[in-house]
Amino acid sequence: MSEDLSVPDPRNWMRPGRKRLDELCAGTKDALQQASAKILLVPHARHILSDAPSAIAWHRDHMGTGVFGLAVAPALLLDPDHAPTGGPLEDLMFRIHELLAPVVDRWIEPPPGVTVPAVDPELVASLQSRFPAGQPTM
Repeated sequence: MSEDLSVPDPRNWMRPGRKRLDELCAGTKDALQQASAKILLVPHARHILSDAPSAIAWHRDHMGTGVFGLAVAPALLLDPDHAPTGGPLEDLMFRIHELLAPVVDRWIEPPPGVTVPAVDPELVASLQSRFPAGQPTM
């Protein structure tokens, strides 16, 4: 809800942010269905879909439409100012992949120019191999 996408805004994580996103989805659903199109939202630590639980809840509420999905760059779910390091980072990346794999349409890389915490690419590749997008984790 902030004017600047890189600035944290508490309204994003509160009811007004999610309500606005739901309104936007409702307003575009019919046109997307008529066009047989699908939009993939990319969660980000400073945006409305800021973590695995918020992304899962949004997906649960909108998956029946068939026109919305998730493209996840796991490093984008880490706040650059508060990211853990070492073992805690690895644990968090594991949990992100484990929780989101069943609802993700595709795993992606962070866009060029977007600041994200350093995450070992081999760790990410290993986790995405273990938890393929769209597959149950059990």
